[in-house]
Amino acid sequence: MASPIKWSIEVDGDKKTFGIDPNQNAIKWKTADGAAKRASDISPISDVLHSIFVKEHEAIFETEGGSIGHKWPDYNDDEMYYAMWKHKAIGNYGPMRWTPVGALLYPSLIGKNSHHVWTVSKNSFEYGTNLPYARGHHEGTGKAKKWMGGYTVPARKLVGVSANGSNEIRRTIQKYIMTGATSDGKSSHQIGAA
Repeated sequence: MASPIKWSIEVDGDKKTFGIDPNQNAIKWKTADGAAKRASDISPISDVLHSIFVKEHEAIFETEGGSIGHKWPDYNDDEMYYAMWKHKAIGNYGPMRWTPVGALLYPSLIGKNSHHVWTVSKNSFEYGTNLPYARGHHEGTGKAKKWMGGYTVPARKLVGVSANGSNEIRRTIQKYIMTGATSDGKSSHQIGAA
């Protein structure tokens, strides 16, 4: 009788635990030893997982937080000077967005600049940005520059995973552990091959 395998994903303090019990639902393992080995090292599917996180964070910005259930507030009264200055400087971009040339935060969360964080080990990964002001925007604890009024910026959640994204991550990891395949159909020995 094989032991159940469990893992968890924590995003911004929200921890979800998933598992596979080979003794239930007539799950067929290709080999028990292979499944246990794959469960101890998910790094071979890191590129697939990274692409899911990129897609999730593109959606966060596209929906201004709506995809993760935390719709960003519109500019408030304290932010009006900044909003008018920004509109005059670059046009009608909403909260947290700049032109592609001047943007740092958005590209850092979708893997497009050196501030992007994607660290992988055998049984964990870390995704995000190393920009020092990102946490203040995410938590609503950041301070605007003095020339903008020095107000506390409202919370606009920048990091998260939607319910669909969480399910896609779970399915990808389960499929890999059970069969050695990723969600794109490659087997574990094909991952990383050109």
